Amino acid sequence: MLRKAVRVVEQSASTDHSAAQAVPNSNTEVLEELRRVLDSPEFAGSERGRTLLTYLIENALGGGLDRLKERTIGVEIFGRDAAYDTGQDAIVRVSANSIRKRLATYYSRLEAAGTHPDLRIYLPPGAYTPEFQIEPEALSTDPPSPVTPAKPPAETGGTRPWPQPLPSAASYSAYRTGACATNRSHPPP
Repeated sequence: MLRKAVRVVEQSASTDHSAAQAVPNSNTEVLEELRRVLDSPEFAGSERGRTLLTYLIENALGGGLDRLKERTIGVEIFGRDAAYDTGQDAIVRVSANSIRKRLATYYSRLEAAGTHPDLRIYLPPGAYTPEFQIEPEALSTDPPSPVTPAKPPAETGGTRPWPQPLPSAASYSAYRTGACATNRSHPPP
């Protein structure tokens, strides 16, 4: 059973690096987005991808971050022996890469159809801890501001068509336990 958890969502909202915050009541939004993703045509034919993505998100939200390691996933999800050689058997890496591609295709299809989800699920390359990304429009309760021209990639620090991903579940866990301290009065360099 997933425990309810409050998560702090930070998103860079302007060029001065000020942060907007939102505090959802539970992980319901993430689980609803997971359901939509799993019901999509991109994941319809991939039982392996559906199972792995569900496992990753449930463990991230439920505090099982220690279980999000290649060997553990190979044993628990793909039925590999505990002593299997991860260097010789790349099933976890290949499956995670397939999930990344399917998620990118899913969100690209939504964008092309004019749908802009408030929350996105993101699986960073080389990691098995999912990140949850809230679009800036979903953070604001104020009326939308006028559209401003996009900055060139050199000024924004990247080329992604959406905002940078939010801190991972591990970062959130450290935040909630007080393992890290931040000074919100000064923006990051």
